[in-house]
Formats: sequence, C-alpha cells, structure tokens
Amino acid sequence: MIEDIINIISNTLISMVPLTLASVGEVITEKSGIVNIGLEGIFILSAFTSTIVTFHTGDPYLGLISGIVIGL
Repeated sequence: MIEDIINIISNTLISMVPLTLASVGEVITEKSGIVNIGLEGIFILSAFTSTIVTFHTGDPYLGLISGIVIGL
C-alpha cells in the first residue's frame, strides 16, 4: 500500500518537470511583453518529432537536434 502511494507521488513529480519548465519559460516571456500561449503544444510537437526521427534513423542525437529545431 505504501509503495503504491510512493510510486504515485514519484510519477507525479517526474511528470511535472516539463510543465514546470514551460511555466517558467512563459513567465520570462510574459515579463518581456510577449504572450505565447502555445508552449505546451510546442513541447508536444517537439517530443513527437524527436521520437519519430529517432525511431526511423536510430540516432538519438539526430532526434534531439530535430526536436530542438522544431521547438524553435
């Protein structure tokens, strides 16, 4: 029982990291006067592209680079 609770909490914290990074990026962007409401979509599209490129080429570094390029 206690292991299940610990697993749920640890999985929640692990899943929270990308959204926290997006939130911090949005706060910094809004302080500069630009509103970007598509950060979560950019994260999803970058992750999808990285996964597809890595799967088809077998090169994780190429997948990482493609995700970065799509995110820009």
